[in-house]
Amino acid sequence: MSYLESVHIAWRTLGVNRTRSVLTVLGIIIGVAAVVCMAAVGAGARSQVTEGIQSLGTNILYVSPGAAQSGGTRLAAGTGHTLTEEDAAAILREVADVEIASPMISRQAQVITGNRNWSTTVTGNDSGYLIAREWGLAAGRSFSAAEIESGAKVAIIGQVLADKLFDGAARPGDALRIGTVPFTLIGVLEKKGENAAGGSRDDVVIIPLATARTRVIGSQSDVNRQALDFVIVKFFESSDCQLVVRQIRTVLRERHRLVGDAPDDFEIYNPADVLAAQEGSARVFSILLASIASISLVVGGSAS
Repeated sequence: MSYLESVHIAWRTLGVNRTRSVLTVLGIIIGVAAVVCMAAVGAGARSQVTEGIQSLGTNILYVSPGAAQSGGTRLAAGTGHTLTEEDAAAILREVADVEIASPMISRQAQVITGNRNWSTTVTGNDSGYLIAREWGLAAGRSFSAAEIESGAKVAIIGQVLADKLFDGAARPGDALRIGTVPFTLIGVLEKKGENAAGGSRDDVVIIPLATARTRVIGSQSDVNRQALDFVIVKFFESSDCQLVVRQIRTVLRERHRLVGDAPDDFEIYNPADVLAAQEGSARVFSILLASIASISLVVGGSAS
């Protein structure tokens, strides 16, 4: 039998059983497509998690205030005023495995230069934040010890502000205003890209913590003027993360005089855990696609 005769017989057979042929082809197509999607989703999730962990660091923790109470109702986490700069100093001093404990406050504010303006996150902290995040500078320099101590009006901006306010040509020495307060630009951060929630990490301006308190942001609490939004903690890579968490918790509970079964008035979380949870969700979705692919291929094969 020649090749052309084989093709003719196969085509005639398909024509006789059109419904069966269509279902067979459809099952195979769905199965193959599901396999391709499964592989793409799995690879994409692993790549995103790996990139996220590399950008955050595997040895970073965030300590945030606990939830405030209002009329007997517990508000959202972070609404309390329970963390202070002294707490950050105590973590660094008393937990041997901690390399950096950097205090932070942040608010939304308007940044202006010339006839341009942009609403962004203004973050007040010391230079330890950039070191902990391993966030380099594309231009300029970081804060000096004297600028941090004196609360100098100097600023470091992310790439989003460099593009929006300076057409990507921001230079140290350029002038800008945060609200009504004039600042001198001393540095431009390297591009970081999106965070795990899809927001831009480059849409930020960083100023010394003392400057933020006295000039721009002020205190988040009229009762506790040293209150913080976060303490970012970097511990040595060789250390046990869970041990560091327990030690930080012990230090803060002692400082806050929490005894017995009293709940913590702070929270400690590892951003890498969030990324790992995202990878787990993607893995479940991949398993679901694999099941659909298997069923489709079995049906398609049986129909043939």
